[in-house]
Amino acid sequence: MVYSDSLKFVFLHNPKSAGSSIRKALEPYDDSNGRYWHCTYSRQHARLVDQAHICASELAEHGLLDKVSNYFTFGFVRDPYTRFLSAWDEHRFQHRLSDQTDINEWIRTHLTPANIRYDWRYIHFCPQHFFFYSGGKSVADFIGRFEHIDDSWFAIQKLLGRSIPLGTVNIKGGTEVRSLDSLSADSIRLINELYDRDFSLFGYPKYVDNASTVVGHEPASYAQEVRSGLLPERIAIKSMLEQNGAELAERERALETLRNQLEESQTTLARVRTELDASNARLAEMHSQVECTEAQLEATRADAAAHAQSLQTAQLTAAQNATAFAETKSELDRVMRSNSMRYTSWLRKISHVFR
Repeated sequence: MVYSDSLKFVFLHNPKSAGSSIRKALEPYDDSNGRYWHCTYSRQHARLVDQAHICASELAEHGLLDKVSNYFTFGFVRDPYTRFLSAWDEHRFQHRLSDQTDINEWIRTHLTPANIRYDWRYIHFCPQHFFFYSGGKSVADFIGRFEHIDDSWFAIQKLLGRSIPLGTVNIKGGTEVRSLDSLSADSIRLINELYDRDFSLFGYPKYVDNASTVVGHEPASYAQEVRSGLLPERIAIKSMLEQNGAELAERERALETLRNQLEESQTTLARVRTELDASNARLAEMHSQVECTEAQLEATRADAAAHAQSLQTAQLTAAQNATAFAETKSELDRVMRSNSMRYTSWLRKISHVFR
């Protein structure tokens, strides 16, 4: 089990499906600090639990349910037969079983539903759907195939937005190459029974009793979905996403129409603003002319007031001059009358002399 808060992903480690190689590749991004690697005692289940391979139904107990719900969650599956044979070699290597141990006898005595589901020593034999399904629903967003790991890993790198070299897929040394030929008909029947859901859910062919006939459990359309990494529950989600994509495209078209209308309105507004600016300029010019005219009028008024003041002064001066003239004339008349009286008196005196 590996998760990254920075890249927002969770890797579900399904045993014997290149999980160790994938863990090693993802270690630089692992934010669990290696927590999910060793066995621990579960009080809830009263047994040892292998934290490297946590079943989907136990994610909440390990505090991983929120991350699985919100992060991109992925894992890998493998053909149940070849996975079983790889698990057998791993188990034989770890527990140092004799090379002479009969695989079919071991299957008959040890391969039980209880052992492969609840005993951590048989974790490599645990049916694969337990790592991806809880309550009948898949918790994974993407499930790749071990048989096409290069293509699936390329897709995962694109989804994570990182170049993460996978390296060589881990193969334990010292194990012999096995095939279905080493399994008896009874062993194949038991494997078919114990891993029935793996065959159905992940689209792998199942061999019948004589190991010569291949039975396809799913239609070609489902196989196509599996090849793209989608499980049955994800088909509905894919359809919903496609519908949402169509609605989003329609909304984008409507938005584009609104955007065009907005651009047209902005163009019209710019034209109106230009005309308004021109009108404001003309208005400002007229206002300036009015101010100039008012200034000229004010100057004319000032000149008129000055002329009126001058005229008033002139009128006052004329009045004063008229008064002075009247006084002068009166004085002249008085003098003339006085002179006339004296002249008359002189004439009388002269006339008396000549008499």
